[in-house]
Amino acid sequence: MVMGSKVRGRKELSNEIDIIVNGAATTNFYERYDVAFDSNVLGAKNICEFAKKCTKLKMLLHVSTAYVAGEQEGLILEKPFLMGQALREGRHLDIASELNLIKETRREMKASNRCSEKTEKRTMKELGLKRAKHFGWPNTYVFTKAMGEMLLGHLRGDLPVVIIRPSIITSILKEPLPGWMEGISQPSDQPPAPTPVLLAGFPLPLRRSSPRLLVPSPAAFASIPVERNGLPLQDFGGRILL
Repeated sequence: MVMGSKVRGRKELSNEIDIIVNGAATTNFYERYDVAFDSNVLGAKNICEFAKKCTKLKMLLHVSTAYVAGEQEGLILEKPFLMGQALREGRHLDIASELNLIKETRREMKASNRCSEKTEKRTMKELGLKRAKHFGWPNTYVFTKAMGEMLLGHLRGDLPVVIIRPSIITSILKEPLPGWMEGISQPSDQPPAPTPVLLAGFPLPLRRSSPRLLVPSPAAFASIPVERNGLPLQDFGGRILL
């Protein structure tokens, strides 16, 4: 289902849908704060509100990321974020205040006639990174994905919600052909690959100091449960049943 589709009305869809898989997100680590917030935070809120209108809903599955854990080391338990929880000790994260900060920053820039589009873009990117690090996350992407999880947990009510946290999703394993990848995203500590096929078996070396779990995209999607009962045993990331 595509939420922006005009072919069928949302009301009609809400009477038929029983499973929602929400994978919509911006995955740019250093995205503009306003853009990342709209997609990864408010997007999660919007899908939750729509899910509450689905009379036959059996499950709302939200695809997050393993890296909402930030740069912590050791054994990290899979547990949901509490509303307002920050990775940096002693900090309280107020999502409404973050939204107000974004709005106020944009208002101030628009009030200045000398603020170019390039300056606005740079300012919003710097703001996202600054706020992420203030609360203990390394970049804007994982920071906003964590806030999206918080909103889902806070707003879900009686909704059957599942959050999965896959790690690095890379190229296709088999179909339509081994190594196929749409786009050029890849692990940041690997050199650019001349062709996507080079990533099929992940032959490029990783630094020993930063081990990563690389997951072919079919394997990541295979870990998504399609029923509330009989969840698959194989899991390449984290799964939280709320």
